[in-house]
Amino acid sequence: MENNQEIINQLQQINQKLDKLTSVSKKAWYSFFFGISKALGYLVGLFIITSVVIYLFSKFEVTKFMSDWIQSNLSTYQISVPVPDQP
Repeated sequence: MENNQEIINQLQQINQKLDKLTSVSKKAWYSFFFGISKALGYLVGLFIITSVVIYLFSKFEVTKFMSDWIQSNLSTYQISVPVPDQP
């Protein structure tokens, strides 16, 4: 009989812990902080990748090549926008 009472007490403790773990507010906060940490991880990763790409571009002088190419082709792609007559 005493063994059954111990089992019942342990089951009640487990139920209380499960109730705490499955509470809606705790899940909401967990999801919120998980989302924030995931977004910060993406941001840090993007920053690192962008920094490496910019560093490599500066080492190989790709920006000079790109700016020369843009300057040479700028006149080719000029767009003429008609202005309506003013009354």
